[in-house]
Amino acid sequence: MLLLTFYIGNDYYDCLEHKKLYEYSYVATFINYLITIGTKYEGKIYAQGKYYDDKPTIDKKTYLTILGHRSFIYIKGNDKLAKSDKLAFHYLAMINDICKKGHIKFVVVIAPDEMQINKKLQEEVIKAYYPKLKRDKWDITQPNTLLMDELDKLGVKYINLYPYFVKKTGERLYVPQNTHWNIAGNRLAANVIQAYLVTYLNNHISKSP
Repeated sequence: MLLLTFYIGNDYYDCLEHKKLYEYSYVATFINYLITIGTKYEGKIYAQGKYYDDKPTIDKKTYLTILGHRSFIYIKGNDKLAKSDKLAFHYLAMINDICKKGHIKFVVVIAPDEMQINKKLQEEVIKAYYPKLKRDKWDITQPNTLLMDELDKLGVKYINLYPYFVKKTGERLYVPQNTHWNIAGNRLAANVIQAYLVTYLNNHISKSP
C-alpha cells in the first residue's frame, strides 16, 4: 500500500512553482535552505536547531505572509486555484496509474491547513489580504471538496482529517507559527490513520480465501 499525505496548506500552492534543478536532490535542497536562511531570511527564527512543541518557530508577520500567499485556494472562482488543482490532480492520477500497474493499494491522507482549524488565524489572514472580500466568496473547505471529488472519480480511497481536527478546535494541534502539527496533532492524525488501516486490513483479510 502507498499511503500519501496531501497537505492542503501547500500541496496546491507548490504545484504552481517551477522546480529549480537543485530541488530534484534532497541533499542539495537542504544545503540551499541553509544558505537561504543564513543569507537572505529577514524574519526572526525563534527555535532554530531545537524542537519546541508550544513555542513559535518564526515571527507572526512572516508567518501571516506565508499563509496569505497560498490562501487563494479558499476563494471561490479563483483562476489560480483552477490551474493548481489541475496540476495536483494530474500528479495524483499518475501515481494512481503506477500503483494500479504494480497492484499496490493507493490511499491519500488529506491533511488540513492550520488556517482551516484556527478561526482566529483565518480572520487575521482575511483582514490582512482580503479586507473587501465578500464572505460568500470564501470557502475554507473548498480545496478538500475538490480533492475528494477528484479522488472519487479516480476510485482512490482517502482519509480526510479535517472533521477530526476541527472537532478539537479548542486544543492546539500545530506548532505555533510553523504550519506543522505539534505532538498532539501528530497523535490525533496517527490514531485516525491507524483506525482506518486496521479496519481496511480486517476487511481485506476476511475477504481473502
